[in-house]
Amino acid sequence: MQYAPPAFFSKKRIWSRCHDADTLDALCNIGAHAFSATAADLTLTSHQFIWTLPPKELSLRSIAVYPEFADADWLDNYEPAGLCSNEPSRYI
Repeated sequence: MQYAPPAFFSKKRIWSRCHDADTLDALCNIGAHAFSATAADLTLTSHQFIWTLPPKELSLRSIAVYPEFADADWLDNYEPAGLCSNEPSRYI
């Protein structure tokens, strides 16, 4: 299996979802955008963004997670910092 070099994970447009503390710690040590997914509706990332699941209210620092599963108006009143979607072309 070929692995990506650490520089790949340090790119500003790459976000890494971590399933264990060692991985989260390693990514934070190289300045990567990383978060640990939990069952919580809100998760603070390593770079102070707020991973936000619907239907929670969005803020300017929110990353709107899976807006395709939210009510159609979830994004209408907010412009989040970014989105995490399986269907990104719907929002471009």
